[in-house]
Amino acid sequence: MNKRNIAVFLAITVLAFSAGCEKNKDTASETTDTSSSAAVESTDTALRTEDTPNTPDKPKKSIYDFPYKTDEIRNDLISYGESLGLTYDDELTMRYADSITNNQTRAAANGKALERWCKKDLDNIEKIAKYRDVDEDDVSFNVIIYDSPDYGGEYIIGIYAKTN
Repeated sequence: MNKRNIAVFLAITVLAFSAGCEKNKDTASETTDTSSSAAVESTDTALRTEDTPNTPDKPKKSIYDFPYKTDEIRNDLISYGESLGLTYDDELTMRYADSITNNQTRAAANGKALERWCKKDLDNIEKIAKYRDVDEDDVSFNVIIYDSPDYGGEYIIGIYAKTN
């Protein structure tokens, strides 16, 4: 229960108790019993009506949240890289890449942080190409997601780039 609900419950209980004390001894127990049940009912109603409309929806799970949807992550990053003007090359591997970045899907890199880090790597590839005066169309990239055997259920997201 939140603080407001506790305060409402205590106020109703105190009112019910004080009302019961003012009655004579014969009716005090009946009044207290009735008031107590009324207090519980009104508190339950307050809890239901107060929490229901103000309860925010749970945040939607991202493909970057555990359990990871690796195919969707890969497709999202490829789409993002292509939107930057980079050329997707599914044959590009770490061995032939000029630029290599790896992001590991661990607790610190979950959800929005992981997405931000991966997309920032693609942004940096684009920026480096511009700095070197290379057209973005002449930069190819690949996204490869490796299962990380040291951490069960975790992955390494490799983003590789090469100037053509």
